[in-house]
Amino acid sequence: WRENSPMVAGGPPQAQLERDEAIAAVSLDITPNSWCALTDPAKLRLSFVSRRALSGVKWSVNYVVDMSENRGVATEVGEKAGLETYSEGQSSSVDLSATFDALKAFPRNALLNLATLEILAVAEGAAGNSEEKEVLRLPVLAQVTADRQGGDNAALKRIFLNPFS
Repeated sequence: WRENSPMVAGGPPQAQLERDEAIAAVSLDITPNSWCALTDPAKLRLSFVSRRALSGVKWSVNYVVDMSENRGVATEVGEKAGLETYSEGQSSSVDLSATFDALKAFPRNALLNLATLEILAVAEGAAGNSEEKEVLRLPVLAQVTADRQGGDNAALKRIFLNPFS
């Protein structure tokens, strides 16, 4: 969905993993999903179907801030501890939490725009293959604005635009 790979804040561009659409997202619940402070934590529940057997699945959540020249800077804002295993055809869900305190390091004007919350799932390779494969990348748009009543130093507010709504 992007030609350029996102950069991790404070580091080099992320290597592009081989993509394997082995997980089909079905629905996403985000709480809160009304206007709230940009740094308020969020809880996410993603329901999905595994299209094939998967093992060693790691889940993470990144917030990608669009900077100049169509480059995005990704900051990890959440992950699920442990590795998961799913069988082919299995309907399941994963609960994730995201905290946004790391966004305070970005310039205010960079945050006042659309951004993307990305839910990522990466699975270990087949037996004897140590390479990981990206099995899901679900982008969720985030709209950020300044509170109209606060003047130049107004608090930043956000809302997520659920791709399933």
